[in-house]
Amino acid sequence: MKKRYPIATATSLLALFSSVVFAHPGHDHSAESANLIHLLWAAPVLLAAIVTYKWFKANSAKKSSLDEHL
Repeated sequence: MKKRYPIATATSLLALFSSVVFAHPGHDHSAESANLIHLLWAAPVLLAAIVTYKWFKANSAKKSSLDEHL
């Protein structure tokens, strides 16, 4: 199970930082507000990843503590 995390992480990073993402048309990347707009777009994704990680970690801790008591 733990072997899948590096693969998923690498795939996500490649998708996120691919040249297609950097080269998409539609707005000016050199505009003053470009960084803020991208941050506001990425913030929910990062927040969801953090919440999911903490949820899995808490469930894993609960499961391991239940296994110890049995």
